[in-house]
Amino acid sequence: MKGLSRVLLFAVMPSLAVLLPACGGSTASPTANPSATRPAPMAVTVTLTDFKIASDLTQFKVGVPYHFVVVNKGATEHELMIAPPMTAGPFVFSLLQ
Repeated sequence: MKGLSRVLLFAVMPSLAVLLPACGGSTASPTANPSATRPAPMAVTVTLTDFKIASDLTQFKVGVPYHFVVVNKGATEHELMIAPPMTAGPFVFSLLQ
């Protein structure tokens, strides 16, 4: 029995040593250098005042990265939150009425 386990040990281990690195895939990962696959983000300046929100860009495209620069020019603190569009539902309709 000892002889069989030694044969398996010496036969299987080198095979695994050769096969396992091959399972790792390519060494070039698309996330290794994100700038090579993605364009640089487009800067969008958003200015907040006490009664107005102004943006130098108002139309956005899917898949294009944006970098928002928010400037507060109001007398009080302001906050800008970007959220996905609201879906139709009872809460949305109650807000619209």
